Amino acid sequence: MNLENEKSETLYMMGGATQLHIYDNWIYFINAEDESSLYKMDLNGNDVQSVHAEFTTDLAVYNNQLIISSFEEEGDLKTIIRDTPGNYHSTIMNEEMHDLVKWENYYYYIGENEGLNRVKTTLESEPEVLVEHNISNFTITEQGIFYSLYRRSSMYLEEDNGVYQMDLEGKERKLVYKVNDTVEIAKVNGDLLFRATGEYGYEDIKWYELGTDQ
Repeated sequence: MNLENEKSETLYMMGGATQLHIYDNWIYFINAEDESSLYKMDLNGNDVQSVHAEFTTDLAVYNNQLIISSFEEEGDLKTIIRDTPGNYHSTIMNEEMHDLVKWENYYYYIGENEGLNRVKTTLESEPEVLVEHNISNFTITEQGIFYSLYRRSSMYLEEDNGVYQMDLEGKERKLVYKVNDTVEIAKVNGDLLFRATGEYGYEDIKWYELGTDQ
């Protein structure tokens, strides 16, 4: 999109492109039109290429590395690392690492238990569970981890639904936005945007300034 004349153009016509990441003049995406395999194209929408032919569930891109959760040839769900040309490197975990974020010396991710976990990037130790379950999404800032906790049933709740802030060790935590519905968290201009979606489709949007309680 050209912001000066507010015109836009379609880069990819086939449809079904999800989890888009831009790196080194390429757009990487999961192509639902081709059994959710991994593709890339240039920034003009040309030179579309297959990168990883297996069914892909999650993608992150860091420093010339593709971190891919996918069903491999043997049918097992794994998370692997490939370099951006698409060469196979190694297996990180024998499970899906959803919404993976690389921060300092750790991978933070939502695991198969829907909990928030972390593991050292050197993979020299077992994963740590920071929050046990019911995490819908999270993001990491200099002020710590912000995550959304959501349970459909209010029975036996030990904590309220909403957005929490905690340190990188998963120890000190506090509720910063109480809401009974699922919440999406986005970084915007150095702050956070919380978007809650209710059961009837209404939306509640809250701007949260980092470094404050507002």
